Amino acid sequence: MVDASFYAVLEVGPYASLEEVKAAYHSAAKRHHPDLFPDGERDRRQLKMMKINEAYMRIMADRMQVEASVVARSDDRPAQPDLQSRSPNGQDAAAEIRNALAQPRDPAYTHYKLGFVFYTRGCTQLYRKDPKIVRRQLAELKTYNYYVLDLALQALSSFERAYNYFLVVVEQFPDSIWGTDARNKLRRIQRFNAIYQRICENTSRSLAARQSADRAPRSGTQPGAMDEPKGF
Repeated sequence: MVDASFYAVLEVGPYASLEEVKAAYHSAAKRHHPDLFPDGERDRRQLKMMKINEAYMRIMADRMQVEASVVARSDDRPAQPDLQSRSPNGQDAAAEIRNALAQPRDPAYTHYKLGFVFYTRGCTQLYRKDPKIVRRQLAELKTYNYYVLDLALQALSSFERAYNYFLVVVEQFPDSIWGTDARNKLRRIQRFNAIYQRICENTSRSLAARQSADRAPRSGTQPGAMDEPKGF
């Protein structure tokens, strides 16, 4: 089961229905969207929006995984991979962090270096396949797709950490030689976050369409008959 902290971000309980989770996500997105705040607050609000997007995608991926496990048991197909058991940052990132901290220069450089570690890792996770294909899959997502959420979540987790570090450089060390590139990286991550928000919105629409189709009577079935569970 997904960590309860993700439900807390959306201000719903762990046993909330999918409709309640979806409504909570849209409510949080409307209240915290960066465009609603003054320019000076928008960078910080982007971080909040990233957390909201991640929480929703984690919950949706967890629900998909549970459903896929039920389907797999019913038809002997392998279940979906366990998203929650995998570390999004891995041992190689941990080693890079230790190296960055072991060679301290000025605080601005240390935060910039750590941000760069996670930014690079996020790009690597996102573009494991052909970048053009991945961008199209993410930007045009129209299906209730566990694997696309998995791909997006792995990158988003790294981008969120990178954003934290770059934001420290921009806010606390604005005149640093690392400041200009840190700002540029923030803007790029914000563009990625816009894609993640589109994924969340498309997932919500796809889920609504899926539920509507599941409720609709099918030819050749008796009213009230229970349909066989479907795969993805």
